[in-house]
Amino acid sequence: MARRRGRAKSKSPTKYKRAFNLREAGKGYLTLGIGTELLFSTTPIEFFGGGFLPGYSGTGQGQSNITAFELFNWESEKAFSPNTSYGTGISDTIMNNVKQGAGQAIVASVGLKVGDKVMQKMGVYRSFNKLVRSVGLGDLVKM
Repeated sequence: MARRRGRAKSKSPTKYKRAFNLREAGKGYLTLGIGTELLFSTTPIEFFGGGFLPGYSGTGQGQSNITAFELFNWESEKAFSPNTSYGTGISDTIMNNVKQGAGQAIVASVGLKVGDKVMQKMGVYRSFNKLVRSVGLGDLVKM
């Protein structure tokens, strides 16, 4: 085999790449919130906690909220039931939620992108990262 000439390529430093990224986590949660509000008319906590956590009981009579508990109908043997407890089909309820909240979801999605770009241009993320590194938490958290 022939020997390679020249220097080996150096890897980029991974010092801050393993840190928890608050920016991506926040954007992910806000995007999940837009999606659950659009489709199920709930917050992510209400969607996943409804029927499981105390205080989040899910839908009532005539409401358009849907929780994961109702979506998969875990309390009965009929999983993926097309009807919720109040008689309207889940697919009909989701379609009504989409019709009512599509404009709001579009505005929220665009606002999220614009807000992210504005904060990036203003240097908020860079300032936060400098502050975190100066405190000594740069390996743990970044934005």
